[in-house]
Amino acid sequence: MKGVAHAGASGDETAMVVSLNLKPQQLRIANHIAKSPDNIDELPDIPEKAYITDNAINIEKV
Repeated sequence: MKGVAHAGASGDETAMVVSLNLKPQQLRIANHIAKSPDNIDELPDIPEKAYITDNAINIEKV
């Protein structure tokens, strides 16, 4: 997945993004926004999920 991903557009902080190849330019969940690192081409192609905990976007392997 590339480009902009937006989950929980209505402010739902329990929303998440799951992708087999998570490489967005920008990731939004509810009102939280994260930008991909500059070295995005070096990231492994693994399934990941993004979600909110402790008022921040977290990404982990699935």
